[in-house]
Amino acid sequence: MGAYRKALDTCVVTAANQVLGLKLKPGTDYYAEQYDARRRELKSGVDGDPELIRLAGAMAACLKGKGHAISDATPLAMAERGPETFRVQEDRLGRAQRDDVPDVAPPAKEGEPPMTYAPTLTPEEARPYLNREIKAALDDLECGRDFYPAYLPRQAAIDEQVNDRFGM
Repeated sequence: MGAYRKALDTCVVTAANQVLGLKLKPGTDYYAEQYDARRRELKSGVDGDPELIRLAGAMAACLKGKGHAISDATPLAMAERGPETFRVQEDRLGRAQRDDVPDVAPPAKEGEPPMTYAPTLTPEEARPYLNREIKAALDDLECGRDFYPAYLPRQAAIDEQVNDRFGM
């Protein structure tokens, strides 16, 4: 980490502690801490809600019936499964095209998003992936028609609370 980034992180953490009343340790990545706080709040706020659990379970059953693999039917996992599935696929294709990166991504450091490598595809090569992604998105919308109207306002409220706490 460069001296400038280290000094900036120290200033941001000091200001966040003094102005916002946070209790961040020196050397903390402010944005990673905000990301972690959001994840914790979402997990406790939506994954423990009985109605969201019921709706997520119904969505998972519907998607399984359409041939989609579902490994985690918690509300947060169901909300993130579509984009995450295709991000992993994109990364796998991108890594296969490069000789300078490992075939399997190393685990992301806590609080950091994983590094993703995008492939270079011709339109003809990309078409089958696009068609599968469109079908999956339509299935997700159909199966989640009851889930998303209940989930999204909760997610937005949690995002707003965390953003307010972190002065965003």
